Amino acid sequence: MPILGVSSGFISTWKKAFFKNGIDGLKLGYKGSKVLLNEMQRGEVIEWLQTKQIWTLNELEYHIAAKYGVTFASK
Repeated sequence: MPILGVSSGFISTWKKAFFKNGIDGLKLGYKGSKVLLNEMQRGEVIEWLQTKQIWTLNELEYHIAAKYGVTFASK
């Protein structure tokens, strides 16, 4: 389907899901990952970042791990 920029196989897959399960078949199965920092902690991290002129991703990862005990599997 050139208008949508997807293949006919893609359309067929979703069409089958709809005919098998109705609207529920069109819902995405992925629910996202568990939140590791609560809203207050995220705010504290943002405030900490705003006190710095420059920072690195490694520095941010270290800060979060040291203060909140949270490590991330990927960047």
